[in-house]
Amino acid sequence: MIINDINKFHNVLIKQSKFILIVRHAEKIIDENQNEDIFALLTRKGISDSKKFGNELLSLFNGTGLMKTSPIERCVQTANAILNYNFESKKKIEKSKILGDPGVFVMDAKTALGNFLNLGVKEVIERQLKNQILPGMRDLKNGLQMLFQEISNDLEVIKSFGIYITHDAIVIPLIKYLTGDFKYTENLIDYLNGIIVGKNENKEYFAIWNGKLFDIDKKINSLRFSH
Repeated sequence: MIINDINKFHNVLIKQSKFILIVRHAEKIIDENQNEDIFALLTRKGISDSKKFGNELLSLFNGTGLMKTSPIERCVQTANAILNYNFESKKKIEKSKILGDPGVFVMDAKTALGNFLNLGVKEVIERQLKNQILPGMRDLKNGLQMLFQEISNDLEVIKSFGIYITHDAIVIPLIKYLTGDFKYTENLIDYLNGIIVGKNENKEYFAIWNGKLFDIDKKINSLRFSH
């Protein structure tokens, strides 16, 4: 879990000072038939877990300089709960369509939704990783280029660290591309789990995932200069 990675690499992160936590939203409602609603809200546990996550972050760092979220309501709920519904903090929440609704991989929302409904999230991701072009969607590299432009811009301006709240269909391809080290869980990726991306003192990109520190500078540069 990302909170374990934060604890393990706390000294590294304090030294680097600028990094972004890119995480999936908290637990969402799934009906008794295991049917998922793309607009599903958080469960009570999801809200409680988000508050706990926020409190843990507050105990480790001196606040957050940036909170960005997918405009989808369960992601906004997660962001609000992490900030403990503090009115002043809520002003800091920025909704970004890079992170969802539609997100970096979607060009035509209606067509892309058909991919997810017919194939499932896991199969869509796997086809993207094989560089297959799906109807209504960008290929993996074009989508990640957009995401890294956002990350790069934010790392330049934040004074401490930031949090992105997004979806499994964005977090998983990002992790698999950067690290090659990913195994699906029952929920594809656990709620409130994700990857840390930052810059070190030499202005080189690094990532932290699953208890490991990765040098990702070459990966990011290959995206910048690929066409």
